[in-house]
Amino acid sequence: MPIFSAARAGGAGAEARGTGSDWPSVLATLIDHGHDWPWIERATARQLALFYRVAIQREHALRADRIEDVNAGFAGGRDVNAFVQSLRKTP
Repeated sequence: MPIFSAARAGGAGAEARGTGSDWPSVLATLIDHGHDWPWIERATARQLALFYRVAIQREHALRADRIEDVNAGFAGGRDVNAFVQSLRKTP
């Protein structure tokens, strides 16, 4: 049963709280990652929790990549030039 239907019927309970996070943050994260409201309304708590975990994993991976890029930029030298060239050659 979709989470919002269950909540309106008074039956969402513990299932709706399964992500360990507050729902406004979960919904905002899913919307930031391109999920539209009609899909979110129809999704189950389990689906929302799954897509939320994947979104957070992607955010963490992007942050790690950014840290590596900044570190490479500060290191300078030939290694950075080779790194940038390899990025520009990749389609």
